[in-house]
Amino acid sequence: MPPAAQSNTTGTFKSFFNSRFRGTVNFNDTNYILMGTLDSSLPPFECTSVEFKSIKRSTFVGTRAIEGRIGPETLDLTLDDGTKIQGKFKEKMGKNQEVVCGSIAFTPF
Repeated sequence: MPPAAQSNTTGTFKSFFNSRFRGTVNFNDTNYILMGTLDSSLPPFECTSVEFKSIKRSTFVGTRAIEGRIGPETLDLTLDDGTKIQGKFKEKMGKNQEVVCGSIAFTPF
């Protein structure tokens, strides 16, 4: 019987001024780069340890819609397949929480 698929893991998440973000995650011994955009104009932020919860193998196929809340100290996003991305910022962001949506794509490397 094959081992059960991993459903939680950790990674990184960093945004830039132009509402773009990128990060990394390892899932079932495969490394992925994640990149995407958010609809909000947020100041840059960085999470050096982000939890990815309830991941499915299909999470890493195609582009996914993403929505959730960002700031002032945490990241709390949900992908359209139910995967949660949660983390604490390296440094507190000046803005209050904002509801955001956007898209995310994963590339194995």
